[in-house]
Amino acid sequence: MFRRRPTHNKGGKSIKQLIDIGGRHLEVSIRGKGHPVILLTGMVSSMAEWESIANDLAENTEMILFHRAGFGNSSKGSNPANLYENVKDLKKLIDILELKSPVIVGHSYGGLFAQLFVHTYPDTASALVLVDSSSTDSHLLDEVEMEGNDDNSMDAWMRKCRDYSKLTPSQLHDELSDWIYDLQASAPVDMKQPIQEFMSNPFMFATLAEELEWWRNHPLSFDGFPQIPVTVIGRDPKVSIQEMIEEEGISETEAEKIEEIWQYLITLQTKMSEKTTYVLAENSGHDIHTRKPDVIKQETLKVIEKILN
Repeated sequence: MFRRRPTHNKGGKSIKQLIDIGGRHLEVSIRGKGHPVILLTGMVSSMAEWESIANDLAENTEMILFHRAGFGNSSKGSNPANLYENVKDLKKLIDILELKSPVIVGHSYGGLFAQLFVHTYPDTASALVLVDSSSTDSHLLDEVEMEGNDDNSMDAWMRKCRDYSKLTPSQLHDELSDWIYDLQASAPVDMKQPIQEFMSNPFMFATLAEELEWWRNHPLSFDGFPQIPVTVIGRDPKVSIQEMIEEEGISETEAEKIEEIWQYLITLQTKMSEKTTYVLAENSGHDIHTRKPDVIKQETLKVIEKILN
């Protein structure tokens, strides 16, 4: 069913490959040598955005990045697109790569993915680093956003994704040109084209619409949580509120309501494990990986040191 274990890269340069996990292939990037660290990107986030962080961490760790099924060059196969399928895919990938007790770093939606994974497979990961992670109770945010008729509500996002999925790659690039430009601005030169290709893929948005619809109709909750080290990195509320006002056109009152709930949900994440550390990413909004990448690198290395000592 599975191919033999892929070759690992013992140097610093990334080896990208398509790995057969049975029924579909995942686009995987592997680099470095040391304790394995798996990075789970956000909902609409290419692993190219994380290139600099991955390269730096690969000096001391084995870094594994991949695109979820239906994203980038990862095939979707016949299975539905949802977090439970993502979790099963990740377990297959860990088994194929023969990774022992990996640390999982998850940003935003990738953080929710990470939480569900360790809940489903409590004996697999050794620690979590949650980077401004989404929550099992994210519907509370949607209720505020719906009151304000916000374009970022889940229903609005599903409509956008379905519309985007009907465009050609060229049309999608034109439609999302400002977004793509912003993503490319903080990326290494050789990652600008991969980011453009990732964001100009209509099929990705069809997959994303399916993921969002499943998430809306299947609220997550965890009964118990493995007592592994968890580091929760949260955004700076003042910066986040200002970004919502300036970049999304949200009123100050609504932005403050959204941020109050988001910070409450982050606080709940700090209570999942008795071995939790909270870190504030000062002067950063949600995109901590581009605004304050050193915080993620430092905290990931601290977690590895903690579990190895």
